[in-house]
Order: sequence, then C-alpha cells, then structure tokens
Amino acid sequence: MNIIFITPVYNDWESVKILSEDLKEISDVNSWNSHLVIVNDCSPKLINYEKDSLGLKSDILNLYSNQGNQKCITIGLSFVYDKFKDYDYVIILDADGEDKPSDIKKLIDLAKSNNDDKIIFSKRQKRNENKTYIFFYTLYKIFFYILTGKTINIGHFSCISKKLISKVLSVDGIWVHYCAALIKSKLSYDTVPCDKGPRYKGKTNQSKRMLLFHGLASMIVFQDIIILKAAVASLVGIIFTSLSFIIIFFAKLFIIEIFGFEFNANTMIILAIVFLIFSQIFITSLFYLIKKESNMFLLEKEIYKRFINN
Repeated sequence: MNIIFITPVYNDWESVKILSEDLKEISDVNSWNSHLVIVNDCSPKLINYEKDSLGLKSDILNLYSNQGNQKCITIGLSFVYDKFKDYDYVIILDADGEDKPSDIKKLIDLAKSNNDDKIIFSKRQKRNENKTYIFFYTLYKIFFYILTGKTINIGHFSCISKKLISKVLSVDGIWVHYCAALIKSKLSYDTVPCDKGPRYKGKTNQSKRMLLFHGLASMIVFQDIIILKAAVASLVGIIFTSLSFIIIFFAKLFIIEIFGFEFNANTMIILAIVFLIFSQIFITSLFYLIKKESNMFLLEKEIYKRFINN
C-alpha cells in the first residue's frame, strides 16, 4: 500500500526529522511504501539538513511567502494530485508530534471499511492545552454553531483516499480553511477518536493572533450562510419596526395608550433609525449574496505552483 504524508512546517525542523523517523517506523511495521511532502511555510530558520537525511523519501516545497497552515495543506494536496500517480491514501498531519503517527493506521482502517468513500478525520479526546485555551476553544465552537448551524469538532489530522482528492480540491473555501470547507461541502466523512500527543520539541509557534485568525477563517468559509442569516434577521427587524411604527402612529392618532406607555416623537425617531439600520443590513447582505453567486469560479488546478520557490 502506498501512503503519502503531508505536513506544513514553520521553523520546526527538529520535529520534522523525528516525525519522519516515526513515520518510517510505522510504515515498515505495516509494509507501507511511504513518501513525505513537507510544505515549508517560508520559515526564517534555515533547513539544516538535506531531504535525503530524513527517514522517509521526501519532497520539500519551499513557499515564497508565509501562507498559514491551511493554505499549506491545500498546496500540498495540489502537489500530490499533480505529481503522484501511484498512491492509495494521503495523510495530513502536523509535524510537532501532537498528531500521533500511531493513530494513522486507525484512520486508514476506517477509510477502508467505508470503501474509501469517506474522508476520515481525527476527533480530539484528551487534550494537552491549559484551561484558558480550552475555555476559549469551547466558546469558539459555540459561536461557530450559532453562526453556521454546524458543529466543528475535528482537526486537520485526516486520511483521504486517492479517488477523493480531486473532489476535495474542488471544494469552495478549501484554500481558506481545510476542515470548515469540507464540513460545508457535504462530502461524506467519519471520525476516529484520538488523544493529542506530546510535542516532540519546544513550544508551539502559533500566537494568540494566529489562533484568532484560524477561528475567523473557519467562519469566512460559511460567510454566505452567515450573511444570509443576517439578511433574514434584518428582514424580521424591518417587519417588526414597520408594524411597531404603524401601531404607534395609530395609537398616537387616536390617543390610545398601549400597555400604559405613552408614545412621543422620540419613540418614532428611534424606530425610524432602527428601521434604517435593518434596511441597510438587509440590502447590503442581499447585494453581497447576488455578487458572490455571479462571481463563482473554480481555481485552476496548477495555481499551487505560483506559491512554490523550488
């Protein structure tokens, strides 16, 4: 069985070397013919070893500029789709050891049991982060559900069969956020419970700003759904303020108190302002949705080459 591993890397070259050795070990145990694709996200720290010194046969894709790990994943997938013909599965995982190589077989076995028709994701069980991180991550998942109507409880540690690669690369938003785009796409997927492993070396390179951007990127994928909800909510607001305005007008005209509340000109002005705000949101949302549909296009298959400085 032929397996290709894709891992985005930013400076963490010591971990890459350990990961490569671990992947070789698990490949030998399972009699896999494996290849590693390393997407170097424009690391300032120079690579201090040759690719031939890694445990597995490897390709290192050096990017012109920092693109973030989500775009790195898609660049790696595009490279595999373009350059490799003989493989069975692609495994996407981080280089730092938190995605444990020992769990890879579980992902592949589940893919096989589903006739390779489903993308298989890891679903985090035991985590290593502190309580503050877990609190904000839980908050993020709640907001994600409220805004999108979808649950996000998967990471990008995943297994894709060869026959699904083309479908994955055609998914809208895949260049923005890998997991969110696939959740939105309605492509079939399943999950495997996996504990988070300890880091091989050092501390994470991800800052709080990067984590915030990562969370926002997942919602950008669903922007049309979020904006549609905003349009519907603003339409409800328009109807409510319009009815309120009419009721108050006639109450004022016939000097009727409603619930003991006496209405005056200020009330009418406030309602008019609220009406205008809702109208603005509704019209803007509508124009955005129409523009988005009229500008639909597919990225060319070889666009990934523009990012690579090899």
